[in-house]
Amino acid sequence: MACLTPGPSAIPAERLAPFTARVEAARGLSFGRPVRGFLLPPDRLAAELEREMRRLVDPEQWGRQEALVRALGLIPEGVDLWEELLALQGDAVVGYYANVGDRLVVALRPRGDPEAVLDDPAISDILVHELAHALQARHSVLFDVALGLEGFEDLGFALAALLEGDAVWTETRDAMRTRGVPQPDGESYARRFDIDVASGLPDALPWLRAMFLELYPLGYRWVAARHAERGREGLDEALANPPMTSAALLHPGRAEPGRREIEAPVGAFPEPCRVRASNALGEVSLGVWLGVARPDVRGWRADRAWLLACAEQASWVWITVLDGPEAAGELASALEARAAQRGDRVQVRARGARVGLASGLEASALDSLLAGVRVEHHPDLAAWVAAHPEVLSRAREIRRERLRKP
Repeated sequence: MACLTPGPSAIPAERLAPFTARVEAARGLSFGRPVRGFLLPPDRLAAELEREMRRLVDPEQWGRQEALVRALGLIPEGVDLWEELLALQGDAVVGYYANVGDRLVVALRPRGDPEAVLDDPAISDILVHELAHALQARHSVLFDVALGLEGFEDLGFALAALLEGDAVWTETRDAMRTRGVPQPDGESYARRFDIDVASGLPDALPWLRAMFLELYPLGYRWVAARHAERGREGLDEALANPPMTSAALLHPGRAEPGRREIEAPVGAFPEPCRVRASNALGEVSLGVWLGVARPDVRGWRADRAWLLACAEQASWVWITVLDGPEAAGELASALEARAAQRGDRVQVRARGARVGLASGLEASALDSLLAGVRVEHHPDLAAWVAAHPEVLSRAREIRRERLRKP
Protein backbone atom coordinates (compact mmCIF):
# COMPACT_ATOMS: atom_id res chain seq x y z
CA MET A 1 0.00 0.00 0.00
CA ALA A 2 1.35 3.45 -0.87
CA CYS A 3 2.26 5.80 1.95
CA LEU A 4 0.40 9.06 1.56
CA THR A 5 2.06 12.23 2.84
CA PRO A 6 -0.54 14.57 4.33
CA GLY A 7 -1.07 17.71 2.31
CA PRO A 8 -2.35 21.13 3.34
CA SER A 9 -5.42 21.17 5.58
CA ALA A 10 -7.73 24.17 5.44
CA ILE A 11 -7.91 26.49 8.43
CA PRO A 12 -11.62 26.92 9.25
CA ALA A 13 -12.90 30.40 8.46
CA GLU A 14 -14.00 30.95 12.05
CA ARG A 15 -10.45 30.20 13.29
CA LEU A 16 -8.88 32.54 10.76
CA ALA A 17 -11.34 35.41 11.31
CA PRO A 18 -9.80 36.69 14.59
CA PHE A 19 -6.41 36.94 12.89
CA THR A 20 -7.76 38.87 9.91
CA ALA A 21 -9.44 41.25 12.36
CA ARG A 22 -6.13 41.74 14.17
CA VAL A 23 -4.35 42.51 10.90
CA GLU A 24 -7.03 45.01 9.90
CA ALA A 25 -6.75 46.73 13.30
CA ALA A 26 -2.95 46.84 13.19
CA ARG A 27 -2.64 48.07 9.61
CA GLY A 28 -5.81 50.17 9.34
CA LEU A 29 -7.03 48.62 6.08
CA SER A 30 -9.85 46.18 5.31
CA PHE A 31 -9.64 42.82 3.53
CA GLY A 32 -12.99 43.13 1.79
CA ARG A 33 -13.09 39.43 0.95
CA PRO A 34 -11.97 36.28 2.81
CA VAL A 35 -8.50 34.74 2.67
CA ARG A 36 -7.93 31.01 2.43
CA GLY A 37 -5.48 29.60 4.96
CA PHE A 38 -3.86 26.17 5.16
CA LEU A 39 -1.79 24.26 7.70
CA LEU A 40 0.95 21.93 6.53
CA PRO A 41 3.31 19.49 8.30
CA PRO A 42 6.78 21.07 8.57
CA ASP A 43 8.40 18.28 6.57
CA ARG A 44 6.08 19.12 3.65
CA LEU A 45 6.64 22.87 3.60
CA ALA A 46 9.83 22.90 1.50
CA ALA A 47 8.30 20.67 -1.18
CA GLU A 48 5.09 22.71 -1.29
CA LEU A 49 7.06 25.96 -1.54
CA GLU A 50 9.19 24.57 -4.38
CA ARG A 51 6.04 23.43 -6.17
CA GLU A 52 4.60 26.93 -5.84
CA MET A 53 7.80 28.54 -7.12
CA ARG A 54 8.05 26.24 -10.14
CA ARG A 55 4.55 27.22 -11.17
CA LEU A 56 5.65 30.83 -11.48
CA VAL A 57 9.15 30.52 -12.97
CA ASP A 58 9.96 30.26 -16.66
CA PRO A 59 12.93 27.83 -16.79
CA GLU A 60 14.45 29.44 -19.90
CA GLN A 61 14.23 32.92 -18.42
CA TRP A 62 15.69 31.67 -15.14
CA GLY A 63 18.57 30.03 -17.02
CA ARG A 64 19.43 33.23 -18.88
CA GLN A 65 19.36 35.36 -15.75
CA GLU A 66 21.39 32.81 -13.79
CA ALA A 67 23.98 32.83 -16.58
CA LEU A 68 24.17 36.63 -16.32
CA VAL A 69 24.80 36.81 -12.57
CA ARG A 70 27.25 33.90 -12.83
CA ALA A 71 29.22 35.62 -15.59
CA LEU A 72 29.40 38.79 -13.50
CA GLY A 73 30.89 36.76 -10.65
CA LEU A 74 27.97 37.30 -8.27
CA ILE A 75 27.61 33.53 -7.83
CA PRO A 76 30.45 31.00 -8.13
CA GLU A 77 30.94 28.58 -10.99
CA GLY A 78 29.47 25.17 -10.32
CA VAL A 79 26.77 26.45 -7.96
CA ASP A 80 23.15 25.65 -8.83
CA LEU A 81 21.34 28.88 -8.02
CA TRP A 82 17.93 27.21 -7.91
CA GLU A 83 19.08 24.61 -5.40
CA GLU A 84 20.83 27.26 -3.30
CA LEU A 85 17.67 29.37 -3.22
CA LEU A 86 15.54 26.38 -2.26
CA ALA A 87 17.97 25.53 0.54
CA LEU A 88 17.87 29.12 1.80
CA GLN A 89 14.08 29.22 1.66
CA GLY A 90 13.82 25.81 3.31
CA ASP A 91 15.97 26.96 6.23
CA ALA A 92 14.29 30.35 6.69
CA VAL A 93 10.64 29.98 5.66
CA VAL A 94 7.97 28.69 8.05
CA GLY A 95 5.00 30.05 6.12
CA TYR A 96 4.19 31.91 2.94
CA TYR A 97 1.45 33.79 1.09
CA ALA A 98 0.80 32.71 -2.50
CA ASN A 99 -0.61 35.74 -4.27
CA VAL A 100 -1.42 33.65 -7.35
CA GLY A 101 -4.21 31.63 -5.79
CA ASP A 102 -4.66 34.05 -2.86
CA ARG A 103 -3.88 31.59 -0.09
CA LEU A 104 -1.48 31.38 2.82
CA VAL A 105 0.29 28.30 4.14
CA VAL A 106 1.79 27.94 7.62
CA ALA A 107 3.79 24.98 8.94
CA LEU A 108 2.28 23.28 11.97
CA ARG A 109 3.94 21.26 14.70
CA PRO A 110 2.76 17.70 15.33
CA ARG A 111 0.05 17.85 17.99
CA GLY A 112 -3.16 16.09 18.83
CA ASP A 113 -5.18 19.04 17.56
CA PRO A 114 -3.57 20.52 14.43
CA GLU A 115 -5.43 23.80 14.88
CA ALA A 116 -3.91 24.23 18.34
CA VAL A 117 -0.78 25.46 16.57
CA LEU A 118 -2.60 28.75 15.97
CA ASP A 119 -2.50 29.47 19.70
CA ASP A 120 1.30 29.47 19.70
CA PRO A 121 2.39 33.17 19.71
CA ALA A 122 5.30 32.43 17.35
CA ILE A 123 3.01 30.76 14.82
CA SER A 124 0.31 33.40 15.21
CA ASP A 125 2.95 36.04 14.40
CA ILE A 126 3.73 34.18 11.18
CA LEU A 127 0.03 33.99 10.38
CA VAL A 128 -0.36 37.73 10.95
CA HIS A 129 2.68 38.41 8.74
CA GLU A 130 1.34 36.33 5.85
CA LEU A 131 -2.15 37.78 6.22
CA ALA A 132 -0.55 41.21 5.97
CA HIS A 133 0.68 40.21 2.50
CA ALA A 134 -2.84 39.17 1.55
CA LEU A 135 -4.06 42.57 2.74
CA GLN A 136 -1.41 44.34 0.64
CA ALA A 137 -2.56 42.42 -2.44
CA ARG A 138 -6.06 43.81 -1.98
CA HIS A 139 -4.83 47.41 -1.92
CA SER A 140 -1.92 47.45 -4.36
CA VAL A 141 -0.71 46.42 -7.80
CA LEU A 142 2.79 45.66 -6.47
CA PHE A 143 2.41 41.88 -6.53
CA ASP A 144 1.40 42.03 -10.20
CA VAL A 145 4.34 44.26 -11.09
CA ALA A 146 6.78 41.98 -9.26
CA LEU A 147 5.26 38.91 -10.93
CA GLY A 148 5.71 40.40 -14.40
CA LEU A 149 9.37 41.36 -13.99
CA GLU A 150 12.13 39.28 -15.56
CA GLY A 151 14.91 37.86 -13.46
CA PHE A 152 16.59 39.51 -10.50
CA GLU A 153 15.47 43.09 -11.18
CA ASP A 154 16.48 45.84 -8.77
CA LEU A 155 12.88 47.06 -8.97
CA GLY A 156 11.74 43.61 -7.84
CA PHE A 157 14.11 43.80 -4.89
CA ALA A 158 12.77 47.21 -3.89
CA LEU A 159 9.13 46.10 -4.14
CA ALA A 160 9.80 42.91 -2.19
CA ALA A 161 11.60 44.90 0.51
CA LEU A 162 8.67 47.28 0.85
CA LEU A 163 6.13 44.44 1.01
CA GLU A 164 8.17 42.51 3.58
CA GLY A 165 8.89 45.64 5.59
CA ASP A 166 5.21 46.55 5.64
CA ALA A 167 4.27 42.98 6.69
CA VAL A 168 6.87 42.98 9.48
CA TRP A 169 5.61 46.38 10.62
CA THR A 170 2.04 45.00 10.75
CA GLU A 171 3.24 41.89 12.60
CA THR A 172 5.15 43.89 15.22
CA ARG A 173 2.34 46.43 15.59
CA ASP A 174 -0.07 43.54 16.24
CA ALA A 175 2.31 42.05 18.83
CA MET A 176 2.38 45.43 20.58
CA ARG A 177 -1.42 45.71 20.53
CA THR A 178 -2.20 42.14 21.59
CA ARG A 179 0.73 41.20 23.87
CA GLY A 180 2.33 44.49 24.85
CA VAL A 181 5.59 43.70 23.04
CA PRO A 182 7.36 47.00 22.20
CA GLN A 183 7.52 47.66 18.48
CA PRO A 184 11.20 47.95 17.44
CA ASP A 185 12.69 50.80 15.47
CA GLY A 186 14.53 50.04 12.24
CA GLU A 187 17.98 49.54 13.74
CA SER A 188 16.69 47.39 16.60
CA TYR A 189 14.86 45.14 14.19
CA ALA A 190 17.97 44.81 11.99
CA ARG A 191 20.03 43.67 14.98
CA ARG A 192 17.34 41.19 16.02
CA PHE A 193 17.01 39.87 12.47
CA ASP A 194 20.75 39.32 12.23
CA ILE A 195 20.75 37.33 15.48
CA ASP A 196 17.53 35.37 14.95
CA VAL A 197 17.70 34.68 11.21
CA ALA A 198 20.80 35.71 9.28
CA SER A 199 23.32 34.28 11.76
CA GLY A 200 21.60 30.91 11.45
CA LEU A 201 22.39 30.78 7.72
CA PRO A 202 26.18 31.14 7.65
CA ASP A 203 26.60 29.21 4.40
CA ALA A 204 24.25 31.36 2.32
CA LEU A 205 25.94 32.83 -0.74
CA PRO A 206 26.63 36.57 -0.22
CA TRP A 207 24.54 37.56 -3.24
CA LEU A 208 21.59 35.39 -2.17
CA ARG A 209 21.92 36.73 1.37
CA ALA A 210 21.78 40.28 0.03
CA MET A 211 18.91 39.65 -2.38
CA PHE A 212 16.65 37.45 -0.26
CA LEU A 213 17.51 38.19 3.39
CA GLU A 214 18.71 41.78 3.64
CA LEU A 215 15.49 43.05 2.10
CA TYR A 216 13.70 42.36 5.41
CA PRO A 217 15.68 44.76 7.64
CA LEU A 218 16.07 47.27 4.79
CA GLY A 219 12.35 47.24 4.10
CA TYR A 220 11.36 47.45 7.76
CA ARG A 221 13.72 50.35 8.40
CA TRP A 222 12.21 52.25 5.47
CA VAL A 223 8.62 51.49 6.53
CA ALA A 224 9.24 52.35 10.19
CA ALA A 225 10.79 55.68 9.19
CA ARG A 226 7.90 56.42 6.82
CA HIS A 227 5.37 55.70 9.57
CA ALA A 228 7.26 57.91 12.02
CA GLU A 229 7.10 60.76 9.50
CA ARG A 230 3.62 60.36 8.01
CA GLY A 231 1.71 57.72 9.95
CA ARG A 232 -0.44 55.06 8.34
CA GLU A 233 -1.31 57.40 5.48
CA GLY A 234 2.35 57.35 4.50
CA LEU A 235 2.36 53.55 4.48
CA ASP A 236 -0.78 53.47 2.35
CA GLU A 237 0.77 55.90 -0.13
CA ALA A 238 3.85 53.67 -0.37
CA LEU A 239 1.70 50.78 -1.61
CA ALA A 240 0.85 52.97 -4.62
CA ASN A 241 4.14 54.84 -4.97
CA PRO A 242 6.89 52.63 -3.51
CA PRO A 243 10.67 52.97 -3.44
CA MET A 244 11.82 51.74 -6.85
CA THR A 245 15.52 51.01 -6.34
CA SER A 246 17.68 49.35 -3.72
CA ALA A 247 19.45 52.72 -3.42
CA ALA A 248 16.19 54.28 -2.20
CA LEU A 249 16.15 51.74 0.63
CA LEU A 250 19.85 51.95 1.40
CA HIS A 251 19.97 55.77 1.39
CA PRO A 252 16.41 57.08 1.82
CA GLY A 253 17.61 60.58 2.60
CA ARG A 254 19.65 61.09 -0.54
CA ALA A 255 18.25 58.80 -3.25
CA GLU A 256 16.18 60.49 -5.94
CA PRO A 257 12.53 59.44 -6.30
CA GLY A 258 11.40 57.17 -9.08
CA ARG A 259 13.69 55.12 -11.25
CA ARG A 260 16.19 55.73 -14.03
CA GLU A 261 16.66 53.08 -16.70
CA ILE A 262 19.54 52.48 -19.08
CA GLU A 263 18.82 51.32 -22.61
CA ALA A 264 21.29 50.31 -25.30
CA PRO A 265 20.24 51.50 -28.78
CA VAL A 266 20.08 49.14 -31.73
CA GLY A 267 23.59 48.38 -32.96
CA ALA A 268 25.21 49.42 -29.68
CA PHE A 269 27.18 46.18 -29.35
CA PRO A 270 29.97 45.23 -31.76
CA GLU A 271 29.36 42.52 -34.36
CA PRO A 272 28.86 39.60 -34.02
CA CYS A 273 27.76 40.05 -30.39
CA ARG A 274 24.17 39.24 -29.48
CA VAL A 275 22.46 39.92 -26.15
CA ARG A 276 21.75 36.69 -24.25
CA ALA A 277 20.43 38.32 -21.07
CA SER A 278 20.14 41.77 -19.54
CA ASN A 279 18.97 43.23 -16.26
CA ALA A 280 19.20 46.20 -13.91
CA LEU A 281 20.77 44.69 -10.79
CA GLY A 282 21.02 47.77 -8.60
CA GLU A 283 23.29 49.09 -5.91
CA VAL A 284 22.70 46.07 -3.68
CA SER A 285 24.24 43.72 -6.29
CA LEU A 286 27.00 46.19 -7.06
CA GLY A 287 27.83 46.16 -3.35
CA VAL A 288 28.16 42.37 -3.42
CA TRP A 289 30.59 42.61 -6.36
CA LEU A 290 32.58 45.18 -4.42
CA GLY A 291 32.61 42.88 -1.39
CA VAL A 292 31.05 45.35 1.05
CA ALA A 293 28.47 44.41 3.68
CA ARG A 294 26.55 47.68 3.40
CA PRO A 295 26.67 49.19 -0.11
CA ASP A 296 27.35 52.91 -0.28
CA VAL A 297 27.97 53.88 -3.90
CA ARG A 298 27.85 57.66 -3.72
CA GLY A 299 25.71 59.20 -6.43
CA TRP A 300 24.30 55.91 -7.83
CA ARG A 301 21.45 56.64 -10.25
CA ALA A 302 21.02 53.56 -12.48
CA ASP A 303 22.75 50.47 -13.81
CA ARG A 304 22.30 47.68 -16.32
CA ALA A 305 24.28 44.55 -17.14
CA TRP A 306 24.32 42.59 -20.40
CA LEU A 307 25.53 39.06 -21.09
CA LEU A 308 26.70 38.82 -24.70
CA ALA A 309 27.39 35.95 -27.07
CA CYS A 310 30.30 37.14 -29.21
CA ALA A 311 31.54 34.55 -31.74
CA GLU A 312 33.15 31.81 -29.64
CA GLN A 313 33.30 33.61 -26.32
CA ALA A 314 30.84 34.97 -23.79
CA SER A 315 31.32 38.61 -22.87
CA TRP A 316 29.56 40.90 -20.45
CA VAL A 317 29.32 44.55 -19.57
CA TRP A 318 27.89 46.33 -16.53
CA ILE A 319 27.25 50.08 -16.81
CA THR A 320 26.49 52.35 -13.87
CA VAL A 321 25.26 55.93 -14.17
CA LEU A 322 26.08 58.28 -11.30
CA ASP A 323 25.27 61.88 -10.46
CA GLY A 324 28.54 63.31 -11.77
CA PRO A 325 32.15 62.68 -12.87
CA GLU A 326 33.53 62.80 -9.32
CA ALA A 327 31.29 59.98 -8.12
CA ALA A 328 32.06 58.06 -11.32
CA GLY A 329 35.77 58.37 -10.66
CA GLU A 330 35.33 57.08 -7.11
CA LEU A 331 33.38 54.05 -8.31
CA ALA A 332 35.88 53.30 -11.08
CA SER A 333 38.73 53.32 -8.54
CA ALA A 334 36.79 51.03 -6.21
CA LEU A 335 36.00 48.61 -9.04
CA GLU A 336 39.63 48.51 -10.17
CA ALA A 337 40.82 47.82 -6.63
CA ARG A 338 38.25 45.08 -6.13
CA ALA A 339 39.04 43.50 -9.52
CA ALA A 340 42.71 43.32 -8.56
CA GLN A 341 41.76 41.77 -5.23
CA ARG A 342 39.49 39.21 -6.93
CA GLY A 343 42.03 38.47 -9.65
CA ASP A 344 39.47 39.24 -12.34
CA ARG A 345 40.60 40.17 -15.84
CA VAL A 346 38.15 42.97 -16.50
CA GLN A 347 38.15 46.45 -17.93
CA VAL A 348 36.99 49.49 -15.99
CA ARG A 349 36.30 52.70 -17.90
CA ALA A 350 34.83 56.00 -16.73
CA ARG A 351 33.27 58.51 -19.11
CA GLY A 352 31.62 61.56 -17.58
CA ALA A 353 29.08 60.33 -15.04
CA ARG A 354 29.15 56.78 -16.42
CA VAL A 355 31.29 53.79 -15.44
CA GLY A 356 31.66 50.57 -17.40
CA LEU A 357 32.87 47.24 -16.06
CA ALA A 358 33.37 44.63 -18.77
CA SER A 359 34.94 41.34 -19.77
CA GLY A 360 35.64 40.22 -23.33
CA LEU A 361 35.07 43.61 -25.00
CA GLU A 362 37.62 45.87 -26.62
CA ALA A 363 38.21 49.17 -24.82
CA SER A 364 36.92 51.06 -27.86
CA ALA A 365 33.68 49.05 -27.83
CA LEU A 366 33.17 49.78 -24.13
CA ASP A 367 33.86 53.49 -24.67
CA SER A 368 31.34 53.56 -27.53
CA LEU A 369 28.73 51.83 -25.39
CA LEU A 370 29.26 54.25 -22.50
CA ALA A 371 28.71 57.15 -24.87
CA GLY A 372 25.73 55.62 -26.65
CA VAL A 373 23.42 54.26 -23.96
CA ARG A 374 20.27 56.23 -23.19
CA VAL A 375 18.98 57.00 -19.70
CA GLU A 376 15.28 57.58 -19.08
CA HIS A 377 13.75 58.74 -15.80
CA HIS A 378 10.36 57.52 -14.55
CA PRO A 379 9.22 59.73 -11.65
CA ASP A 380 7.00 57.10 -10.01
CA LEU A 381 5.62 53.58 -10.40
CA ALA A 382 2.57 54.70 -12.39
CA ALA A 383 4.80 56.33 -15.01
CA TRP A 384 7.04 53.26 -15.15
CA VAL A 385 4.08 50.87 -15.57
CA ALA A 386 2.66 53.09 -18.33
CA ALA A 387 6.00 52.86 -20.14
CA HIS A 388 6.16 49.07 -19.65
CA PRO A 389 2.67 47.65 -20.31
CA GLU A 390 4.25 44.28 -21.09
CA VAL A 391 4.98 43.75 -17.38
CA LEU A 392 1.34 43.57 -16.31
CA SER A 393 0.51 41.61 -19.47
CA ARG A 394 3.16 39.06 -18.50
CA ALA A 395 1.73 38.88 -14.98
CA ARG A 396 -1.74 38.16 -16.35
CA GLU A 397 -0.36 35.41 -18.57
CA ILE A 398 1.52 33.84 -15.65
CA ARG A 399 -1.69 33.82 -13.63
CA ARG A 400 -3.58 32.16 -16.48
CA GLU A 401 -0.84 29.58 -16.94
CA ARG A 402 -0.72 28.94 -13.19
CA LEU A 403 -4.42 28.07 -13.21
CA ARG A 404 -3.78 25.45 -15.91
CA LYS A 405 -1.10 23.68 -13.86
CA PRO A 406 -2.05 21.05 -11.27
